[in-house]
Amino acid sequence: MEATSGVKGVKELSEQGTPVEYLEGDGDNTLISKLKSDLNVTMKKRFDKNLVVKNFTKSLYKLKSEKGMKISKATITHLEKCLKYAFSKNKGDATGMEENLKGIVPHQFGDPQPMPSTLL
Repeated sequence: MEATSGVKGVKELSEQGTPVEYLEGDGDNTLISKLKSDLNVTMKKRFDKNLVVKNFTKSLYKLKSEKGMKISKATITHLEKCLKYAFSKNKGDATGMEENLKGIVPHQFGDPQPMPSTLL
């Protein structure tokens, strides 16, 4: 149902002269697949940042409980906060985003390299 509505919306927008280049969502590829098969349209996908943070945090808690990883709740909360800061500070700056994301975990776990300035 959701994919059918999405296809209808993209089709209507295209007919009105409004091109749709990106879809933002939760990572479900059903709509992308349906757009390609029904309209022969290839879309770029963006993930909703709130869902990315939620899934990241959920994965860390799962590692802690199911896999026995020794990571504290405070550490998980801090990593979540750093991820949110990286998204906020680097909106539209892919290079800055990459730099900040690569620096979060090493910094958190004792790597002496300085933390990227946008996360301080």
